[in-house]
Amino acid sequence: MKILFLVCILLLASCRLSPMRVAGDFEFDPAKQKLLIGEAENKLIKQAFANIDLSRIRDSHVHLVGVGHNHSGIELNPAHKSVFNFKSWLRYKLFLTASGVKESGHMDKAYIDRLTGLIRSGGLKYKHHVLAFDRHYNIKGEKVPSHTDMYIPNQYAYDMSQENSDIFEPVISVHPYRKDAIAELDKWGAKGVKFIKWLPNAMGMDPSHASLEEFYKTVKKWDMTILSHVGIEKSVEAEANQNLGNPLLLRKPLDMGVKIIMAHCASSGDFEDFDNGNKVVAGHLLVFRMLNNPAYKNLLKVDMSATMTGDRLDRAILMMLNAPPNIQSMFVYGSDYPVPAVNMFLPLKKLFKHGFITEEQIKPLRNLYKANPMLFTFVLYRLAKHPETGKKFIPEAFYFD
Repeated sequence: MKILFLVCILLLASCRLSPMRVAGDFEFDPAKQKLLIGEAENKLIKQAFANIDLSRIRDSHVHLVGVGHNHSGIELNPAHKSVFNFKSWLRYKLFLTASGVKESGHMDKAYIDRLTGLIRSGGLKYKHHVLAFDRHYNIKGEKVPSHTDMYIPNQYAYDMSQENSDIFEPVISVHPYRKDAIAELDKWGAKGVKFIKWLPNAMGMDPSHASLEEFYKTVKKWDMTILSHVGIEKSVEAEANQNLGNPLLLRKPLDMGVKIIMAHCASSGDFEDFDNGNKVVAGHLLVFRMLNNPAYKNLLKVDMSATMTGDRLDRAILMMLNAPPNIQSMFVYGSDYPVPAVNMFLPLKKLFKHGFITEEQIKPLRNLYKANPMLFTFVLYRLAKHPETGKKFIPEAFYFD
């Protein structure tokens, strides 16, 4: 078994094409990119941009990634760089390829150049929320490096948004167990930052913890919104506690009047239903229960990112597409870039077989992916339909009013 494991490592490490078959199968030559966008592709683009107000859209979920080059301050868990930590190493290679960035001494800058280029060349003239990502802390407020998958500084997210203010909105990340959490909120709130990023599973936080009342009062004071992952986490896995992805844990801040965006609609994972004897149910059913709570009407939103990946097609996306307008108006668009650039997560033939797209859309969508994965993601979510009812996301599902 050990010999087979080592052989697999050597094959993957030596085969340049292997990551590209599942991630990053792009065309980087501008001349060749233009050849990919023909009549069929332009037809889909036109349909996607029809009857929608770009000034009201926000991409609520765009990751900043890097390795610490260009004075970014980004930190990456060393496990990602070691082939002997095979799972972490392979995940690092996949997302590196999906990001369209080659290993060099300027990878962080290369990622920003790639991201801004995709947004501007794709005509995506709306704000993209670029996410910081805090470290893992324990309940004592101590950093836990071994459980920290990556660290994207708040300053970096803010600086990148200042340099690209036409398309970027900064999203800070403040772990509520930090000893300086309130001071950090005050610092960025005074600068006008309105959004906070959480991933409780990986960051090691319980959003319902009794000690967080002062934190939530400060969030509300600055009229900030927390974008929090709900559901199982698969991309950031440094000792993740998956129980912390239970959507019901976010009722505490909602009940205090804090605005919350639930990322991915808990489209993966089953969790305890605290209201019904802790019976285990699909996470997205808990999200929809909260969406239907009148008390949360002006507080709760759900971002649609990652809801159409290949392993989630029988879960949240079906309820989301079929939801009535009053519920769809509580959705927001999120690309989760660079996740959708991992093409194995969005297998177009599988989407067709499940009835979300038509057969004639497969080839032009694939060409859009190769030319511009950010544009491809927006077009896909605009065109996707419910397999049985034919319902699509209404324009208001993409707005951030």
